[in-house]
Amino acid sequence: MSVLDESRLELMRRRLAGVDAGGSATGTPPTPDAAHDPSPRLHGELGVAERRMWRIHQLDPDSVSHNIGLVLTFTDGRSTDEVVTALQETLRSPVLSSVIVDDEGVVRRESADVEGGWSVPDTVWEWPAHAEGAAAPGDVDETSLTRRPFRLAEEVPARARLTVAPDGTCTVILVVHHIAVDGTSWPALLGPLVTGTSAVTPVAGVAADRAAPQVDDALRHALSTWAADDIRHPLTGALPTESAEQSWITPLDEGAVTRDRRALDPAVVAALGEVAREVGATSNALMIGVCALAAHSLTGADDLVMLVPSENRRSDEDPREVGYCGTVVPIRCTVDPTASVRESLRRMMSAIYSSMEFASIDYGTLLTALRARGGRFPVADVMASVRSAPVRGVTETGSGVDYRSVSTGVGGYPLSYAFEITDDGIHLEIDHRTDIPEAEVTQRAPAVAMGLLAELPDNLDSTLADLVDAVRAACAFPELPTRRSRFASPGRGWAQVGADLIRMAESVSDTAHHGAPLPHGLPGDVLDEVDSALGPRVIPSAGVGESQALARLGDLVARHGLDLTHTRTAAHLQPPPLTVAVVADALAGATNASLDTYDSGPATLAIEQWMIAALADLAGLGAGAGGVFGPGGSYSNLLALLIARDHAASALGLDTRTDGTGALPRPVVFCSRIAHFSIHRACAALGLGESAVVGIDVDDDHRMLPAALEAALAAAGDRTPVAVVATAGTTDFGTVDPLPEIAAIARRHGVWLHVDAAYGFGSLFSDRLAGLVEGIDRADSITLDLHKIGWQPAAASVLLLADSGRFAAVDRSVSYLNPTDDIEAGYGGLLGQTLQTTRRPDVLKVAATFLAYGRLGLGSMLDRCHELARHAEQRIATEPHLELIAPVTLTTVVFRYRCADLDAVNAELRRRLIRSGAALIGRTRVVTAGADRPQVCLKLTLLNPEAHEADIDALFDDIIRVALEVEAENTRALSTDADALEASHEH
Repeated sequence: MSVLDESRLELMRRRLAGVDAGGSATGTPPTPDAAHDPSPRLHGELGVAERRMWRIHQLDPDSVSHNIGLVLTFTDGRSTDEVVTALQETLRSPVLSSVIVDDEGVVRRESADVEGGWSVPDTVWEWPAHAEGAAAPGDVDETSLTRRPFRLAEEVPARARLTVAPDGTCTVILVVHHIAVDGTSWPALLGPLVTGTSAVTPVAGVAADRAAPQVDDALRHALSTWAADDIRHPLTGALPTESAEQSWITPLDEGAVTRDRRALDPAVVAALGEVAREVGATSNALMIGVCALAAHSLTGADDLVMLVPSENRRSDEDPREVGYCGTVVPIRCTVDPTASVRESLRRMMSAIYSSMEFASIDYGTLLTALRARGGRFPVADVMASVRSAPVRGVTETGSGVDYRSVSTGVGGYPLSYAFEITDDGIHLEIDHRTDIPEAEVTQRAPAVAMGLLAELPDNLDSTLADLVDAVRAACAFPELPTRRSRFASPGRGWAQVGADLIRMAESVSDTAHHGAPLPHGLPGDVLDEVDSALGPRVIPSAGVGESQALARLGDLVARHGLDLTHTRTAAHLQPPPLTVAVVADALAGATNASLDTYDSGPATLAIEQWMIAALADLAGLGAGAGGVFGPGGSYSNLLALLIARDHAASALGLDTRTDGTGALPRPVVFCSRIAHFSIHRACAALGLGESAVVGIDVDDDHRMLPAALEAALAAAGDRTPVAVVATAGTTDFGTVDPLPEIAAIARRHGVWLHVDAAYGFGSLFSDRLAGLVEGIDRADSITLDLHKIGWQPAAASVLLLADSGRFAAVDRSVSYLNPTDDIEAGYGGLLGQTLQTTRRPDVLKVAATFLAYGRLGLGSMLDRCHELARHAEQRIATEPHLELIAPVTLTTVVFRYRCADLDAVNAELRRRLIRSGAALIGRTRVVTAGADRPQVCLKLTLLNPEAHEADIDALFDDIIRVALEVEAENTRALSTDADALEASHEH
C-alpha cells in the first residue's frame, strides 16, 4: 500500500543496494545462532535486533517514525537541580550517550563526549547542550523536538529539554530513538529520573540459556501462514501488485498519521478479563485478538496479517548497556463471520500462540531468508501491540510525576493498534495514516474499536457477523467496506466482478490496442509474442495476484487479439457481442449454476425453460415443444441426429441406445451437398459413418432441389432413412432450402425433418426477412445459434424439438442427481435433455438481450446488416475487377477478384489484408458457372449494425488496391519463371 513517488522509490533502491553491498542482513540469511544471538557480545557490539534497527536507519536516515517522545512533569517538590541531576544520570547511560560506528564490519556503540547545559539560564536546560541563548523557551516544543531525525552515526540517540515554569514546576521533553530502548528497558532507564534515586529497576528478561526454535522451522511456519502468496491488503482486499524487488522498498514508505488515545472504562477492562478466562487466554493475548477483530470489523477482512512487537531481552542484558532487544511477530488471523464470537476468539488465540512459539527468531532474520529465496516482502498493513507505559511500576498515581507520550505524526503502517497499560488503567492508542486512499475508512478505526470493546463481552455466543453489524450500527458506520471474498457472491461479489473488469480495462493503455480487426504481422510472430509474454509453459508456483493477472491478459488481448467491433471485421459468423449480453454472461459465470438439476441453479433453470418456450413459440412449434441450450450449432446438430437415429430405430422395433447402431439396416441421412460439415461429423460420431450422408443437389441459388430429394428417398430401397436435414441459412450464401416442399416430402416418407437454422433462424426477428424461413414450423427439430444472428458471446446454441417427449432418447436417471422420487416431488432439472451433465446457464445472456431489446430490436439490427450486404452487392456490380458469385440472401456476400490466376491471387489477397491488420474478410471455395472444380472466392459476413456504407466502400477500396498489388507481383513472378525456363532451354 505504498504511496511513494518514483523519485523516492529510486532513492530507496539506491540505499537498499548500498546496504546490501555493505553486507547487511538483506544479503545472505544469518545462521540460526545469529538469529536469536545467545552468545555474549563484544563490549558495545550491537545485538541482532539493534542491527536490524540500524539498517532500517541506514535505509531512511530522515525517518522519524522510530523516535519515541515522552513528556514528564514534576510536581513532587524536587528542586530544579535535583531533577537536572537525575535527568543527567539517565542520559549518561551508555545506550543513550553513544554513537553508532561500523568497525570493520562490527557495528557497535562508541561513547560520545556529550553533556547537557542551560541554553537559557535557570529556564531551559538541554541535552546535548546548546550555546547559551541559542533558543528561546518557546522556540522548541515537544512536537518539533520529537519530529527531528537522529543522525545515529554522528549524534547520540537521545535528546532532552527541561523547562522550568515560574512556579518551579519542571517539565522534561525526552526523545529517544528506538535503537536505544524497548518496552522492557524503559523502567530501568527512567527509574533514577522518576524516583530521584540511583536504584535501577530490575528487568524480567528471558533466560540466557533458553532453548530456541530453528530458523528453518520458523521459515516453514512463515511460508504457510503470514508470508504465504495469498495474503491480501486488508483495507482493499487486493493482492500485492508491485514487483518482488519493489516490495522490499515499499515498507519504507511513511506518511502522516493521526493518533487517537482513549481510556478504557474499568468495567470494560474487568469484563475483558472474564472473557480471557473463558477463552483460555492471557489478557495480553486477548487484547491482540481484539485488535484483529477490530481490524475485521473496520475493513471486512476475514484473513489478515498483524505485526505484533515482542521483547527478547535476556535477563543478563543490562538496559543501560543494551538497547533495543525487540522483534516483530507476524500473525496471520483468519475469521469466519458465521462462527460465534467465542469460537472466533479461541481460534485467534491458537493462531497467536502458534506464532509466538517463534518469537525468539528475529523478524529481520526471517525477512532475510525470504528475500534470499527470491520472495517478496510480506503484506504488513496492521500493527497491534500490548505494552506497558514507560513509567509503569516506577511511579504510582499521585507520586508527583505525570507522564504522556508525544506522537511523531509519522508512521509506516496504515493502521496501528496499541493497548498501553499504566499503573492506573489501560488506554487504547490508534494511529492511522491520513495520506492513503483508504483514510476515509481508517479514520473510523477508534470508534469501531471502542464499540467492539463495549459489545464483545455480552455477545460471545452471537455470530461474529452479528457482532460486527451491531458495532457498525452503533457507530452509524454501515457503509464501511465488507471484505471482498475470493468468490463472486451475489450482490457485493457481483459488484466486485464489475469493478475488477473496470480496473482491468483501465489498466490497458489507450495505445495498447492495435486499432484494427487483427494485429499486424505474421501469425507465427503474433502467437510467439503472446506466448513469450506469458512466460514459461508451466503453472506458476506463486501467482502475481488478481489485478496483475487480469491486467496482463487484458493487455495481451488488446495488443494481439481480435476486434469484432471494428467495421472492417467481416470474415465469419462471429458478431460483436452486445454489452448487455457480455454483462449477463459474466453473471452466468459468477453464479456458476448448472442446468442439470433443480438444486444446481433454480433461477437459471426456470429462465431457460421460459426462454425455450418463447423461442419455440417464435418458431411456430406447438404446445408440446421443448428444447435445450448447447455449446454450439455442431453439438445441436449432433444431438438432433442422435434423437432422429433413435426415433428411426424405434420405428423398426430396435433400441440403438442399448444395442448400438449395428442392428440398424444401412442408415442414411439426406442433406444438400452444401450443408454444414457438422452433419458429416455427427454421422461419424453416432456410428452411422460419413458414408451415410447422401448429398442432394442444389439449384443455381444454392438451395436443395426438392425433386432430387424425392428421388433419393424413393431410391433408398432397404436403407433406413434417419433424417432429412434442410438448411436455413447456408454458411457461405445465407440461402434457405425450400422448407415447405422439403417438409412435405419428409412427412410423406415418414422421415424426421431437422432444420439447421443456425444462421437463418434470426430471420424471424425481422418482419422484413421472416418469410425466408417459411415452413420452419413443420420441422421435427431445429438448430439455432444466437451467437450468430443474436449478437451473443459464444456459445448460445439451441436445439428445439416439436415434441419434447423425444428427449427420452437421452434421458437418464442418476441416483445422485435426478432420482425418480425427487423428480416426482418437483426437484428435477434438464439432465434428461442433453448429453451434458454440468451445463453453463448460457440462457442468461440470451434472456437479458431479449428483455432489453425485444424481437423487433434485434430485427432492426438484422435489417441494418442486410442493408449493408445489399450495398456491398451493389458496389461489386459497379467494379469491373470484382465478380459477384451469388445474390445476397441474409448478410453474407460471396465474390472474387477477377484475374488470370484466381486461386492464388484471391487467397494471397486475403492473407495480406489480415497480415497488415487492415481488414479481416473470409474465403471459401465455390464451383462457379462454367467451372469444373471449386475455386477460391472471398466472402464478407456483415454482422455489425453500427457500420456504415462508407465503411463498406473503404473496405472495397482496400481490397481492390491490395488485389492489384498482388496480381502485379504474381504477373512479374510468372514472367520471371518463364524467362528462366526459356534460358534453360537455350543452354
